[in-house]
Amino acid sequence: MVTIYFIIYVATMVLTVTALREVQGFLATHATISDGASLEAFKSLARRNMKFAIVLIVLWIPGLLVGLHLINLYSIPGLVVLVASNALLFILARKIKARELDARSLPCADEILSAEYARVSEMWTKKLFPNF
Repeated sequence: MVTIYFIIYVATMVLTVTALREVQGFLATHATISDGASLEAFKSLARRNMKFAIVLIVLWIPGLLVGLHLINLYSIPGLVVLVASNALLFILARKIKARELDARSLPCADEILSAEYARVSEMWTKKLFPNF
């Protein structure tokens, strides 16, 4: 059971760090939404991270259930493992959310780009599946 929990949480951590690096990479190359290409890069980033979020939810739910079972099996040590692993995920999630906010707050070159950028930004935070 511990092995299953470890595999789930390692996969979750890898995906979370990958999503964070995607956002950081985008921000390193785009200080503004200056043209259609930068808007398309932003859309691509939003799509990938929305898909990452779906996979993370799918992994996190069984991970939490297995973690609760570890508490049942191992009591305090199981609780420590559950709390420590979820605390690390929480810290990573806060970091990625801050960087995503940075990516959704870039200045735009004109009103047309700004309107589409705002629409995609809104969908990124409000919708489960990308449809842009």
